[in-house]
Amino acid sequence: MMSYWVNYGIALHVKPGPKLWRIPFGIQLIPAGVMLLGLLTVRESPRYLASVGRTQEALDNLAYLRREPPTADGVIHEMAEIEAAIQEERDARRELGLKEAFLGKGNWIRFVIAIVIFLLQQWSGQNAVNYYAPQIFASIGYTGRKNGLLATGIYGVIKVVATAIFVFLGVEWLGRKASLFISAVGMGTCFFIIGSILKTHPPPATSATAAPVGNPPAASKAMAAMLYIFVCFYSMGWGPLPWVYCADIFPTRTRHFGLAVASASQWLFNFVLTRTTLQMETNLGYKIYLMFGAINIGGSAVFSLFIPETKGRSLEDMDVIFGAVSREKRQADIAKQEQELDVRDGSEKA
Repeated sequence: MMSYWVNYGIALHVKPGPKLWRIPFGIQLIPAGVMLLGLLTVRESPRYLASVGRTQEALDNLAYLRREPPTADGVIHEMAEIEAAIQEERDARRELGLKEAFLGKGNWIRFVIAIVIFLLQQWSGQNAVNYYAPQIFASIGYTGRKNGLLATGIYGVIKVVATAIFVFLGVEWLGRKASLFISAVGMGTCFFIIGSILKTHPPPATSATAAPVGNPPAASKAMAAMLYIFVCFYSMGWGPLPWVYCADIFPTRTRHFGLAVASASQWLFNFVLTRTTLQMETNLGYKIYLMFGAINIGGSAVFSLFIPETKGRSLEDMDVIFGAVSREKRQADIAKQEQELDVRDGSEKA
């Protein structure tokens, strides 16, 4: 959000020249520095500590995260679940090669989901608007660089506020599947409306840097409003949730492969979209919005109906959900680990 307003402020107060791009790049170092300092206060992951044999530290950190004492039944059970999953992963990793990692039982479908979810996210249309917002707003009637940047800044504010509201209030209430479905249908509907208005009430042909001519017409304001509503729907599902979902579904033994493939897919599809957006906007006109609408409703919404729900499920549940391990074996492993933890806890007290 701040970047939009930094660009707007620089466009207002800085003369054309190298400073137009150097100042925004330099300002980005400030939040990066704050994040670097914040890393010093973060506690180590209980799963990592358990995986390297530091069980007591893992139990203490887990209790800290759950805000309960280390002796609480819920903490003990979750710790047992973590250790059971780690032992299963060690047993499985002894023979884990690339083929098994990607094509093993319960694994390949997770990689397919990770790739497809980011393909659909990138082609939802949000980054086309995000990266080329001044040109997009010019195409619907907001001429002049300052007008385009102002409209873009408002777009950024709405995006951040909508994301914050959803992350804190909506994601655990609606769940992953419902959020993705509602988000996709809402985005698609907004794009169909924009495409229809642009077809029936096209603004005068202008460029993003042309001098503004009075107030934008009512049709342009309606299309801008649809873009603002669109980003609200995007922020409640297909913006944050693909990353959350991919983090949910991969177990520790293939997590590095899974998140690497997910991230690489995201940036590959992002590159293709960025490379082709301006040509599509020029050649397709209003049809680009109909295309994004069809992708959202025909692709993203349908896809969200077929993926498993991960709301309220632990990382250790994912192998059971995707069939990598049977529910009966997992329960037996948990019971075994609980017995070992009880014995260990009793010996420490003695």
